[in-house]
Amino acid sequence: MGNKEGGKRINKKVIQYLQAYFHAGNLNPKDRYIAEKMHESLKELAHENELSVKDILEVKTIKRWIERYSAFSKKKMSKKELEQCALEESSLIMNTTHNRASKRQKRG
Repeated sequence: MGNKEGGKRINKKVIQYLQAYFHAGNLNPKDRYIAEKMHESLKELAHENELSVKDILEVKTIKRWIERYSAFSKKKMSKKELEQCALEESSLIMNTTHNRASKRQKRG
């Protein structure tokens, strides 16, 4: 995911926290973070000196990040799923071919 607007880049540590919040919500809907909740959590981390106050994103920036990351994640998971299906199909074809060859050998 690149920075197409050319504006300020998001701190890598902030991205790691945002990704963790995002994936926690994917694993358990009760833990789903909305942009406002992510913003509050980032502010708490800054208060605890885990992050710099200047690294805290605005809520609208977090919302845009969620939209982009969600699309990116879906695309990535779809690609992974297609690759897995192709591997399974390839394996199935190999097994079928192997079984036919074994049957021919037993007959001959």
